[in-house]
Amino acid sequence: MTEAPLSHPMAGNVLGHIGIHATELDDPCGPGMHLHLTPAVLDEDGHVDFGVLGVFLDMACSQAGVHRGFAHADISVHRIGKPLGEKLFVEARTARDGKRSAVIHIDVHDDLGTRIAYSVQQIRFAGGEPAELDAERMAAFRKVFYEQFDGACTLPGPLHELLDLRSQEGVWRMPLSDASRNGFGGLHGGVAFALVGDAAAGAAGPGAKTTSALIRYLAKGVVGPFRAEPTVMPHVDGGAFVQVEVYDEGADDLLIILAEAHVVEGDGT
Repeated sequence: MTEAPLSHPMAGNVLGHIGIHATELDDPCGPGMHLHLTPAVLDEDGHVDFGVLGVFLDMACSQAGVHRGFAHADISVHRIGKPLGEKLFVEARTARDGKRSAVIHIDVHDDLGTRIAYSVQQIRFAGGEPAELDAERMAAFRKVFYEQFDGACTLPGPLHELLDLRSQEGVWRMPLSDASRNGFGGLHGGVAFALVGDAAAGAAGPGAKTTSALIRYLAKGVVGPFRAEPTVMPHVDGGAFVQVEVYDEGADDLLIILAEAHVVEGDGT
């Protein structure tokens, strides 16, 4: 890991804006990491914004108790119900823990017990053991990084506006910015759900909503802007399956993400 991301632990990233609260197990606000719900993180139909879910669930993987350095190979997010409470809690469990990779599955419920979402995530472990100095630097990084998760939502508007996500002539673009950058300086994997979700729904037609997506990370997105190209395959019984390819235009149009999304008409389920 380079000096820059450790000195500046994702300052400005959307993670610190959506209302994530990182607490101890005995905290009266609730055990472990959770999300405080505000109108800014909800769609007009009452569901949690799909991009917000992706960002939150990417981060929630840390609650599975994995203590080795890792990167995501793929993440699925499935939006199930509308929240009735004021907070989202996660139950993250390790389905498989191998030498090189692990599979985590995560259930999401609100504080009233309503099931909101489900996710399965495959992670790949970094090779080698960090030097003592790196371990100290990482401890300092984590301390500053987690301090930003105080439960306050500071989104100035919809998530896609903060990310400067725009559509033009059938494709969707998003720059690499402080809002979308991960600790290594590249595109944050959870933020990619906002790009993929908007591209899939936008291509399917007016009023469409993305309710489910699987993102496979093929390469790091390190330059930007990122271009999402959706291909819509309508279902005979309504809704649509959408394939989305994401390219890093500044890196010789490198294909960095293959995604599959399910889109429904209207407000969905």
